[in-house]
Amino acid sequence: MDKFELTLEPRTVIGKKVKHLRTQGLVPVAICGKGVTPENYVTDARIFTKVYQRAGKNGLIELQTPTGVLNAFIRQIQRHPLSNVWLHVDFHVVDMRTPITAAITVVAVGENKLTAEGIVNINTPTIHVRALPGDMPQNIEVDISDITEYNTPIHVSDLKLGDKVEVLAPPEEPVLSINLVTIAAEDEEPTEEADTPDGMTINDPGKATEGTEDA
Repeated sequence: MDKFELTLEPRTVIGKKVKHLRTQGLVPVAICGKGVTPENYVTDARIFTKVYQRAGKNGLIELQTPTGVLNAFIRQIQRHPLSNVWLHVDFHVVDMRTPITAAITVVAVGENKLTAEGIVNINTPTIHVRALPGDMPQNIEVDISDITEYNTPIHVSDLKLGDKVEVLAPPEEPVLSINLVTIAAEDEEPTEEADTPDGMTINDPGKATEGTEDA
């Protein structure tokens, strides 16, 4: 697992006043976890962006605090829907000796000639696994290059995550496949209706009756 670090500084400002911190390029941060006293911090927004782009939510991050180093995962992120400014980040501190459970994103890797006429279909976007924090994968990479037929899925039992990661999903659960793209045939042009003589209306197929004028 890659190593990620983030420096945190103590924060005394709370509530609505934290918006002034954001204008200074800082992100309000809170930490929590079993046996950990909840505390408030700030971190540099630009540095956090770089760390998040690499670590995601499943990357273990070393939090450098004035009182020592804490190992944590991102628990929750709040971001402004329009400006994309970081509003708040929650970290969950973990014990490196205690296994944890997490939902890991499935990512397709590799190339396959079947994709020329097919599309990669991820049947199971996330898979729950259990491992020590230091062994937790950031993503579950599934190599599509070994697929030889359309609509033939790779199952959970085919995943190779090593002995340190326990997969909690059923072995027979389909994870990913390459599905053949079928193009629907164009609809046939509608047949032209037969011309009818003036003053005639069609009531039933093949039967014509004379039209009558209103009395």
